[in-house]
Amino acid sequence: PASSIAALLMYIFAALMLFTGLVMVIGGPHLFEELHEILSSFLAITVFMHIAGLVLHQFQNKDHNIFNIFRPSKDYLLIGVIFLVFLAASGNYLLQNYNKSTQELSVFNQKILLGEKDKGHNMDYDREEEDDD
Repeated sequence: PASSIAALLMYIFAALMLFTGLVMVIGGPHLFEELHEILSSFLAITVFMHIAGLVLHQFQNKDHNIFNIFRPSKDYLLIGVIFLVFLAASGNYLLQNYNKSTQELSVFNQKILLGEKDKGHNMDYDREEEDDD
């Protein structure tokens, strides 16, 4: 039962993170940024607890249940391939729409600043600042 609850919580936290992230992108209230950070912490804790529960179950029952993760079934093979293609396409889309010089990502014609900018100074993290002595 605990693994089912953890899975349900992970789905809920991921969906809420998606919602709060979208609200942040369109310029919603600052509250959504705070909620997004809190939800990411809850999601990370839930994932950790889920994995810890699996390891604890393995040590207590010694039923090799932990190895079921790595045995693909025929039913899920197509879903896995579709997921990997989707993941590769999404990653390619993000890489193609990232401007390294301005540190901006353009997603659906919405500019997202991924780095920090100083007023009047273009930050270049690839080269070291020179001393003006």
